[in-house]
Amino acid sequence: MNKLLAVLLATVFASATSFAADTTASTASTVKTVKVEKHAKKAKVAPASAASTVQKAQAKKAAASAASTVQKAQAKKAAASAASTVQKAQAKKAAASAASTVQKAQAKKVAASAASTVQKAQAKKAAASAASTVQKAQAKKVAASAASTVQKAQAKKAAASAASTVQKAQAKKVAASAASTVQKAQAKKAAASAASTVQKAQAKKAAASAASTVQKAQAKKAAASAASTVQKAQAKKAAASAASTVQKAQAKKAAASAASAVQKVQAKKVAASAASAAK
Repeated sequence: MNKLLAVLLATVFASATSFAADTTASTASTVKTVKVEKHAKKAKVAPASAASTVQKAQAKKAAASAASTVQKAQAKKAAASAASTVQKAQAKKAAASAASTVQKAQAKKVAASAASTVQKAQAKKAAASAASTVQKAQAKKVAASAASTVQKAQAKKAAASAASTVQKAQAKKVAASAASTVQKAQAKKAAASAASTVQKAQAKKAAASAASTVQKAQAKKAAASAASTVQKAQAKKAAASAASTVQKAQAKKAAASAASAVQKVQAKKVAASAASAAK
């Protein structure tokens, strides 16, 4: 800054010096002209020589004073102009510096605001992403829990169904076994009853046969005893034979009736047992 001011002052001083020199030269020329004219007049008028000398001295002094005054005025003007130029340059530089400082401050402020906006946006984005991640994790956890609950319920249902099926199968098996046991017992009982009936029928048949044999023996004895009465013997024999036939028929009928009664009782018993098992 001081160098610039020195250069400006030197330029102004050189300009002022040149202007002063020009002015001095012009003044000197004017003075010379006046001198020539006065010299001519002096040649014409000798008494005017002394006055001319005084005038010349005064003219030189006046010219020197005028030149000095002009130079001072020009120097002041040049200095003022240079100072004004320097001040303007300094003002421009200060204004530019201030503007630059303001612009830098504004740029920093804008950058800080933009950075803050970006950071806020990033923070919001990060928060939204974190919230989304948490929600997804919670949704997965809920879904897994629900799936586990459903699976447990299905497993319990399947276990209950399997247990029910097993129980039903076991119940059917037990019922079938019981029915089979009952049927076997009934069959044994029926067989025993039938055997007893057959035995009774056979006993009756044997008794009837024995009675018939006795009757036959008696008839023979009577026939032998009453050989004379052949017809009586024959009649007795025929009667004995008829009685034997009737007794045999009655025995068979009784046996058949007993067997039918036993079968009916057994059928009723089996039906009652089956109905009870079905219930």
